[in-house]
Amino acid sequence: MTDPKGSELMIMKPNFKWNSLNYEYQMTTSEILETFDEKNILLLISLHCANYYMSMMMGM
Repeated sequence: MTDPKGSELMIMKPNFKWNSLNYEYQMTTSEILETFDEKNILLLISLHCANYYMSMMMGM
């Protein structure tokens, strides 16, 4: 996720777990994102969107 200036706010990397057939995500946030009041809801929405995208790519 980037801001309007193009600065990275968050990086999310998926890691597929074969034993559970699910993805785990490594999330890295910038200092700028840590200052946002809505940081927690943004992280939750990002995780939801990533799960939705991955399920659509798997053809479920």
